[in-house]
This record gives sequence, structure tokens and C-alpha cells, in this order.
Amino acid sequence: MQPKNSIRRKPAFPDGMLIVLGVIILCVIVTWFIPSGQYDRILDASGRQIVDPNSFHYIESEKISLLRIPHFIVEGTIAQAEMIFFLLTIGGCYEIVMHTGVLQAIIARMAKWKVRDMAFILVFTLVFAVIAAPAGGVVSFIGFAPIFVMIARAMGYDALVGVSLVLLGGAVGAAAGPITPFTTGVAQGIAELPLYSGLSYRIICMLVLWIVTALFIARYAKKVRLDPSKSYVYDLEQVQKNQEVEKHYDTDLSAQQIAILVIFILGLCLIIYGSLRLNWGNRVHMQIYLCMSVILAIVGKFNPNETVRVFVRGAKGMLAAALVLGLSRSISMILDEALVLDTVIYGCAAILNGLPTLLRGPAMLIANTVVNVFIISGSGQAAAVMPVFIPVADLVGLT
Repeated sequence: MQPKNSIRRKPAFPDGMLIVLGVIILCVIVTWFIPSGQYDRILDASGRQIVDPNSFHYIESEKISLLRIPHFIVEGTIAQAEMIFFLLTIGGCYEIVMHTGVLQAIIARMAKWKVRDMAFILVFTLVFAVIAAPAGGVVSFIGFAPIFVMIARAMGYDALVGVSLVLLGGAVGAAAGPITPFTTGVAQGIAELPLYSGLSYRIICMLVLWIVTALFIARYAKKVRLDPSKSYVYDLEQVQKNQEVEKHYDTDLSAQQIAILVIFILGLCLIIYGSLRLNWGNRVHMQIYLCMSVILAIVGKFNPNETVRVFVRGAKGMLAAALVLGLSRSISMILDEALVLDTVIYGCAAILNGLPTLLRGPAMLIANTVVNVFIISGSGQAAAVMPVFIPVADLVGLT
């Protein structure tokens, strides 16, 4: 019998790194049962390497032992060294921007506009979508949530509306990923595409997601304003009723913060322009992020020790994603060495070819959604699925 005072805890969801390790083990086992096969690779008119859809053939190969998993993990991490340092550099730069307080000041300034109802929701979901578009996530500005909880309550909404503006608005920019280096950048690098190509399409996707998300939040907000008892957090609202926003976060943009914002925006514009027009790669981008970090620290009047501490703190925040990226690379290396990746591609292409053309894209999206359940890191997921999806897209006629 269990002690009376014992508390039954719910099992914790496994860490993303453990999930990737599990996928690695599963991939090794799967290679024992999938026959090895191979496509011939050819160059298309643009010089990009693609598979020859009519060249698949089965071949003999040795099965991979579980004892070789550490080897693939090390080799996969080494293969992703450039991308790992790229992520660490970006994390450090963004942490310096956050440390200057410029984003907090912008939000506090906008909070005093007295915009109401639908306009309020449209504006701020777009603001966080734009902020998250290059950052690739919403974790960095979770600190804004308390501000918008108070703003939402002051306007007659509840805390859930305020939190939704931050999290769902940020999710719009992260999902569309118009200039997100962690997802779009990683995936396009693997696909050997010009970095941030197709930008206009992703911007359109972001605008569509923004409108749908804003309408979803507005529908709930209107219901709560008309009848506060409809709030999903009604009990909490009774405790925290009628909070005033003006008593907190009354911060204007200083000349220093404006200069920091201008430098940061110019740096991002330079990266985008260089990628689209000058064929710059990640190594040049890393140099720009490093230079931006130093310049922003100088303008922000950080001392050298503070600059290093803040940059390292930001890099630490990206360390888990960087490690998952290395682990995920080992998945494709295992499939490559076992020569089963092309067999999987052949099977997927056969299934997709049996679908109507209009359903092939959604079918690939569904497949990627399933993968997203197990690999939540955007960069890690891109490294894991793109080597499979790119050849499949080539075979079924998707761009």
C-alpha cells in the first residue's frame, strides 16, 4: 500500500532531446527491416541536384548496429557545426537587443494609444507576429504577457486575451517564418535554395494567419466583454479585477533606444538584402550578427563584462536547440549509410502519386505535422525531415 500522504505525480513529458534519441534508436532498428535502395542523382537546368524519378533500384548493404549510435551522434554534430554556431550567435545578438529594453519600451509606448476593441487586437497580434518573424519563437518575449494582461483587463477583457495577444500573435510570425533563420534558414540551406527565397509568399501566409488569429481572439474577447462569466478564467478575474495599466510600464522611447532599434532593423535588412541579392550565406550572417551585437552593446552603454554575460546568456538559451540540431542530423546520416532513405522516398512518392495533385501538398503537411509532435525544435525538425521531403517534392512535381 502507498502512504496516505504520498502524491501521485503525472509522468513528465520527455525532453525533446530524449525524443530525438528515441527516434535515432528507432531509425537504426527500422533499417534492419527496410530493404536498401537508391536513386541516381542528376542536375536540373538550374544546377540543383535532384533525384532521377526513373532510376530507383534495390541494392545490397550491411545493417547498422546499435553500438554505432554514438558515432553517428558525434558525426552529425560535427556536420552541423556551422549551423550550431549560427544559432548561438543569433541567440546572443537577440539577447543583447532584449537587454537594452527597446522592445519593452515600444510595447509600453503603444499601450498608451487607447486603441479599442478589434483595432487593438489587430494591431498587437501583428506587432508580435512581426517581432517573432525573425526570432522564430515566442519564448523571448514571454515577459510582455503581464503587461498585456493588465491592458486587456483595463479594456474589459480577461487575462487570457492579454496572453493570447503575445503567444498567438508571436506564433503567427514563427509559423509563417518569413525571415526565421532557425526554421526557414535551416530548411532552405538543406534544400540548397537561396536563403529567404519565396519571401513574398511567406509574408502572404503570415498575413492570412494574422487575420484568422486576430478574428479568433476578437470573437472570444467580445464574448467576455458582453458577459464576463463566459471567461475561461472567471475566478481569477474576480480576484484581479480592475487593474490599471497606467500605473506601470510608463516608458517612452529614449534617443538611445531609437538608435538601437534603427541599428537592429538596418542589420536585419542588410542580412535579407545580402541573402537575396549578393548570395550571402550563414558565415556572412554570423559576422553581421556579431558586429551588430558589439555595436548595440556600445550604443546601449554596456560595459565589456556585461556585454559578454548578456551574449553568453542568449547563446545558452539556444544551446538546447543547437544540440537537437546535431542529434537530428544523425538521423539522416543513419538512413543515408543504411541506404534506406531512398527506399522511404520511393514509398512516399508512390503514395503521394496516387493522390490527386491538389492533395499532395496537404499530405506532406500532414506528415510534417506528425513529425512535429516528436521533434518540436524547428531547426531540428528541418534537419530531420527536409532530406526526405525535398526529393519527394521533386518526384511528385511540387516546387
